[in-house]
Amino acid sequence: MKESKSANKNFAFLIAVLITVILCLTWYWMTVTQDTVMEDNFDFVLTPGNEFSEKISQDLNKKIHGDADLANPDTNLATDDSAMQAKLRGLIRGLGQNKLPTDDELNRFYEENKRHYGGGSNLTFLYRPFYSRQYGGQATEKARQALENKIIDGDPLIRRERLPKDGYFSGFYEWSNEEDSNLYKEFGAGFGEKILTLIEKNDSTGLPCWDGPIGGKLGSYLVCIEHHVREPYPALNDIREELINDWRLAESRKSSKESN
Repeated sequence: MKESKSANKNFAFLIAVLITVILCLTWYWMTVTQDTVMEDNFDFVLTPGNEFSEKISQDLNKKIHGDADLANPDTNLATDDSAMQAKLRGLIRGLGQNKLPTDDELNRFYEENKRHYGGGSNLTFLYRPFYSRQYGGQATEKARQALENKIIDGDPLIRRERLPKDGYFSGFYEWSNEEDSNLYKEFGAGFGEKILTLIEKNDSTGLPCWDGPIGGKLGSYLVCIEHHVREPYPALNDIREELINDWRLAESRKSSKESN
């Protein structure tokens, strides 16, 4: 009889434990499900649907491409460079609120930036390098001293005469696209601009020979220009519209900096 009562108690205890486990599992499942639903609702509220995203895309395309047939972009949307430049000019014109420069302002802007619109130079020059790997941070100072003394490690800087230690370059330098030039590949960014500055500084006295130093990607250089033929800049009137829009963009950037 006692064994029967003990068995009944154990069975009741097991039933109670089982019910407790089931209740806990049910509560846990309901909690996780509720959190997932809330997360899904949260994502739904903050993430735009396909229709909304498509509307934004169409609005942006319409602002850029005007009245072109967006359903058939291949037939109406211009893809050539001139058409894209025209659209960019339109956007810049909007930024500049159709403001026009005075003749003096446009002329000054042209003189300061005309190299960026075309033209170039056929250049031939000798150079004496002062490599950073050899002179470290003293490369530029060593070049200055050599220019002043007209001698480098016992080798004189002889006008228009190439010595064994002198380098030689001959090629075309395109002002508005220097990265495609051999000058850029050999000497680095800005080297061509610095040579042109030396040439312009010495225009009245002839081409500069053993001048500098000019900083390049491997150190400092003294140069002797043997030959220079300038390809003309584009005339102001030939690029007037492009100049005006670039002037507007420059003015817009200037105003933005001043306001900050």
